[in-house]
Amino acid sequence: MLIPLRAIKCLLSSLILLTLFDLVATIYWISSGLATEANPILAHTIEKSYIFFAIVKFTFAFTGIYLFDRFKAKKNKLIFYLSAAMVFVYSCVAVWHLFGLLTYLL
Repeated sequence: MLIPLRAIKCLLSSLILLTLFDLVATIYWISSGLATEANPILAHTIEKSYIFFAIVKFTFAFTGIYLFDRFKAKKNKLIFYLSAAMVFVYSCVAVWHLFGLLTYLL
């Protein structure tokens, strides 16, 4: 059974938005002194500058999203399940950011 390509594109679009939200939220928390970057590779980049951090984060994220998009027709089910898993992970990260925001505000 083939997964509709539109479903994969929707997941990849969601992944772009979730990555952007994670980037903005991470920079906010770190610049406020309320958090540190959990990813050791990205933690090193954010120490240099927020711009460098954003470039590296987007390079990693968009390389993966590009590869998923490129192979979505050939490896349809695999790309669908990997994309869904990544959306789930980034959704959990977004909930974590929102929970932190609510805790900070209350």
